[in-house]
Amino acid sequence: MSSLDKLTIGVGVTTPFGSVMRWPDDSPFRALTTFTALPLFDIKPTLAYQLHPDFSIGGGADIYTFASFFGEGQAELQSISPGGLAPAGSKLEFNGKGTAPGFNVGALYTALRNAEGQPVANVAVVYRSQATLHLDGALSANGVKIQDATTTLVLPQVITGGIALWPVRNTEREWKLELNLTFPVARYGVGLSFREVFGIEFCDTPQLAAGSFITWVGNRSEIWISIWLMAGSSLSRKIGTAPMPFWSGPSIDG
Repeated sequence: MSSLDKLTIGVGVTTPFGSVMRWPDDSPFRALTTFTALPLFDIKPTLAYQLHPDFSIGGGADIYTFASFFGEGQAELQSISPGGLAPAGSKLEFNGKGTAPGFNVGALYTALRNAEGQPVANVAVVYRSQATLHLDGALSANGVKIQDATTTLVLPQVITGGIALWPVRNTEREWKLELNLTFPVARYGVGLSFREVFGIEFCDTPQLAAGSFITWVGNRSEIWISIWLMAGSSLSRKIGTAPMPFWSGPSIDG
């Protein structure tokens, strides 16, 4: 087998951070958010090389971006104005888009094979780097643009580990069970939580919009047996209004 026979080249498209969340307009944190959308997808050109029949390594680029055919093609954050920036009760919306690069590396080990030489137990690990996404867009009130605005969204570095088992794998049928665990990497180590400060800066003023603190804690496990069966647990929202000041900036009335 030549060296090129051990090389695999491919490209994939995933949505690792895509999300849509909505809250009532009369919620206690309506001045922070009532709707968020992040229709972000990841284009992944990738190379993989087989160092040993049972061990391969791979790596590639992560290109995070938006497209008009996927959702609204931009990030969106909506809230209810408490006054100041716009008249109290106005519906505020920030929207923006951008592109950010990142990278990923991984390894795959085949621990067991059946009599035909097919893998029946695989172990894999993948590291995905942090990426800084600069979102340029506009701030509007009740659908009327107030001014240009920009913000920065930091996508966390992530380590994912996985185990795949084939209880049955032959020429007639194949059953596969797979467990994947994803760990966001905190600034000072590996953990299951991260905190990010999210602020919007107006392009014609040095003031920053109010910061919001969002904490995510959870885990996800997935099992596939012929069809996808999903099971897991997560705590995806922990929001308190005390450390979250209201929007600041020039009044819409001047």
